[in-house]
Amino acid sequence: METTIHYYYYNLDKEADRKEYSALCDALLRRGSKLFDSISADHYTYYRDKIKPLDGQTVTLEPKHLFDNQWNTAPTSTSESGLRVFDWAEGILPNRNIKQGQWLGLTPKMVAIRKNTLKCGYCGKQYQAQQGYVFCGACLDSEYLEEKELHLLRLMPICETWDNRAKLTQAERGWLVPQYVKAQTEGLTARGKARIKKKYSDIKKHRDKTIQNANREYDGFKWLMDRGVNTDNCIYYDHTGRFCFGWRKLVEGDTRIALLEKLSDFPFDYDIK
Repeated sequence: METTIHYYYYNLDKEADRKEYSALCDALLRRGSKLFDSISADHYTYYRDKIKPLDGQTVTLEPKHLFDNQWNTAPTSTSESGLRVFDWAEGILPNRNIKQGQWLGLTPKMVAIRKNTLKCGYCGKQYQAQQGYVFCGACLDSEYLEEKELHLLRLMPICETWDNRAKLTQAERGWLVPQYVKAQTEGLTARGKARIKKKYSDIKKHRDKTIQNANREYDGFKWLMDRGVNTDNCIYYDHTGRFCFGWRKLVEGDTRIALLEKLSDFPFDYDIK
């Protein structure tokens, strides 16, 4: 898909430039383009070195992934990897009277492909309108998707704004919510199934470790109390799986010697402070 790229540079201190710039802005606004203006340290050189040499030339647009206001190009004479170009963009320069930017000719093919390509408002996956999908199915099993956000899965043309997706009707909820519940509990995609499988594995490991720690703590303290060892200065740490004597106050002198004798057969790992 091809179009023509245009470069401009105006000094609004000059009356002629003011008139030309105003006329250009009016024309681009009438066709429905919105200005994308931004600040960057290299804007001036970018437009001068990357865009200006292409002024009036044909560039090839890559339609693989579409945006509502910009395009990726195939390699150009100024960029071996291609450029990110906009329907209309300019840099915000320190001197606000200098207007430097670029705009693209909007061909019928460019307009049509944006109308006929639909996009999910949640994950951004794109679909062709002729496929007949109304809602995106690629992110139903996302761990971050909440039920209140299901309307964002409504597919809309690239050229539409993201913030005007209608809430679900009762009929749509009745159809979509059960799919959401199923996807969240079973997974639809390989990613979702792997996430749920990992969650099952994680909670099982957590359960097993918790049980193991509880049993070790119970058995250890029972062993100590059965042998008359004072446990007020002993604690069991889940994260290390070890008992610690002296966590309240240090165990020193004769008390330490006596404790070591009593712990000679203690069947668990321990430390004495």
